[in-house]
Amino acid sequence: MSAITPQQFAAHWQNTTLGERQSYQIHFMDICNLIGHEPPTGQDTDAQERPIALSRNLNFVKMVGAANGF
Repeated sequence: MSAITPQQFAAHWQNTTLGERQSYQIHFMDICNLIGHEPPTGQDTDAQERPIALSRNLNFVKMVGAANGF
């Protein structure tokens, strides 16, 4: 893990032209480095052991009487 300063973080991201999908992973890694937190490793298969991950599989269970949607 390499720490970055708030100034380095701001300089890197203030003029980005990347979209959210293009940059969210590296942005998240930079935030981890900024605050001194270990970034996700790609081995995050157990939410109990490693609660931070860039993506997770979700399993939806249909509940009786529950509405679909939000």
